[in-house]
Amino acid sequence: MKIVTWNSRGVRHAPFRRECKELLKMQKSDIICFLETKAEEGSPYLQFMLRFGFDKQHRVHSLGRAGGLWLFWKSSSLNLEVIVSTTQAIHCSINGQRTSFSITFVYVQPHSAIKHEFWSFLQGLAMNITESWIVMGDFNDIAHVDEASPRAVNRFSSARRF
Repeated sequence: MKIVTWNSRGVRHAPFRRECKELLKMQKSDIICFLETKAEEGSPYLQFMLRFGFDKQHRVHSLGRAGGLWLFWKSSSLNLEVIVSTTQAIHCSINGQRTSFSITFVYVQPHSAIKHEFWSFLQGLAMNITESWIVMGDFNDIAHVDEASPRAVNRFSSARRF
């Protein structure tokens, strides 16, 4: 089972379709989640994804021109159930041919108050998960001060609270 996340930084920019096509051909993934789509309802890309065998999808629409997550998967490869989604995350249960686990796809808005909401949400999930769990995506945060530019050091606390 191959899982891919991509911070597209907007699916409406011109190279997205070409880059997406190359990525899908190269990776041959079973699940792909586009982060920071910056797109609302009515996108033409659903038919495009069907051509690559992604017959199931779940979308979290952007808030204006910010955020948004699109999750696509191939139901012939696995059984994926979306348990809950928020403006910043899609939490799923996956039952594959050889394994079962939980996975949470995230795009965290780069604002302190909204980040705090996300980490509280993730802590709530963690209290109820007993199986293997993957959390992947763009946290718009740093894990260690060595990863940051000098001006970002002051923001080095959100992930530690989790």
